[in-house]
Amino acid sequence: EEGGLSVLRVGESVWSLWEPSDGVFNLEWLQPILDKAQKQGISIIIGTPTYSIPPWLASKHPELIAQRKAGQPIAYGHRQNVDYSNPLFLTYAERVIRKIVERYKDHPSIIGWQVDNEPGLELFHNPHAFAEFKEYVKAKYKTIENLNHEWGLVYWSHQVSDWEDIWLPEGNTDPTYDLDWRTFQSQLTTKYISWQADIVREIVPTDHFVTTCIDLG
Repeated sequence: EEGGLSVLRVGESVWSLWEPSDGVFNLEWLQPILDKAQKQGISIIIGTPTYSIPPWLASKHPELIAQRKAGQPIAYGHRQNVDYSNPLFLTYAERVIRKIVERYKDHPSIIGWQVDNEPGLELFHNPHAFAEFKEYVKAKYKTIENLNHEWGLVYWSHQVSDWEDIWLPEGNTDPTYDLDWRTFQSQLTTKYISWQADIVREIVPTDHFVTTCIDLG
């Protein structure tokens, strides 16, 4: 109040506080903060906490950790360390999102919601993501001949005869492959953020906005 702040964002990076162990939720810590903000005329944006997973989830499901190269997961302790295209992760994320949003959707201090935080910083090299990428390429190019032509694979002797011959992205030097790989990853992020936003919009009052934030660095 003394600093002239009119809006605060809270809650977006503290999944381990919201859910200290699997299925055990701690939702009441935010109530006094919201009440005090309301008294001081400060509005609140609540962020969903899904961009940094708690230790119990990483230990229980290490396959959810994002891989920067095939078979090389990010060491735990880093934020933005989860493969959010994994359907199993989405079940855990939806559970905590719904708990938080349903608990605080009617507090008068709240004006909006931020889903996740700075998504899209990692390119997921996890096995299921690569398998989805090959399906994406197959749907886009229809035939092996089109793929070879559009990717220019005659050069450097990279022509393929089967969809399974598409090599892992960490070994790639073909620029058109790289463009498709990054486009595919961008679509994973768009799908994920839209999915979260739909869950929140389903629950909150219609005058609450729903947004996210992007790291442009």
